[in-house]
Amino acid sequence: MNTIKILLEIGRRLLVIALLTLLTQVGGLIYLLYIPLSLQLNKRIQPRFKRFMAKLGSFLTVYLLFSFLIIPTLASKISNRVPLPLFDHHVKPLHYGYVLLNRHYVKPQLKQIVLNVGERMDKAFPESIIAYMDAGFPFWNGYPLLPHLSHDDGEKIDIAFFFKDKEGKEINRKTPTFLGYGSGFEPQKGERDRPAECAKQGAWQYNWMHNNLPRFPWRDYELDKARSKKMIQLFARNKAIEKILIEPHMEQRLGMTQYGKLRMVGCKAVRHDDHIHVQL
Repeated sequence: MNTIKILLEIGRRLLVIALLTLLTQVGGLIYLLYIPLSLQLNKRIQPRFKRFMAKLGSFLTVYLLFSFLIIPTLASKISNRVPLPLFDHHVKPLHYGYVLLNRHYVKPQLKQIVLNVGERMDKAFPESIIAYMDAGFPFWNGYPLLPHLSHDDGEKIDIAFFFKDKEGKEINRKTPTFLGYGSGFEPQKGERDRPAECAKQGAWQYNWMHNNLPRFPWRDYELDKARSKKMIQLFARNKAIEKILIEPHMEQRLGMTQYGKLRMVGCKAVRHDDHIHVQL
């Protein structure tokens, strides 16, 4: 019986390590370093719920200390990657989950470009804030940032479109879905229907987030064409930016078909009518 309990405990910990590694890259390693503390808490705290809360709180404390105090320095020295800002006036995460999962690392050059675009957006549209989503993990080129097909070298970043409410009021860092992904718009008459093309090819994942992620019913937002177009123009005019991925119908709707850096994604990816993918 003791052997079975030990094996189950080992299996549980391995599962936790695997999930944390997939989601955050560094979480699995942090958990390994945390295990000795966890074992001590098992011995010292007997009530099950109290022990669970103590272990959860202690792990989160260790995880946050590593994430905000140690990993940024190591990432800069080892991989030449830096975290995107949390509290900048012009650039912030869409929500802080992307930061807590350590998915907000990029090369210094890309960070500076994003900050510059944020400053110029504020001059054109005061108080506008660029909202970033997934960028990259802190270490190792080629390490996948699931579920993305790329985002593995610190040279890519996803940025949400700008939205406004039904009264036309400009909105910052809010999208119809919690993740930002899945907040896109259907092609209109006369626009290329890339989602339908990919669906015909059997690419189920292409439309999955758009069709399945729940939308906040109180966030019936409209696309802010003026701000979204200006932001894309600023990125496209930067010589260091190689390409920007966007749905063809959004490119047409914003009147940006003349920009050669704007490309559509393959059907193996997901829809890009709720954000743009910017890369060096």
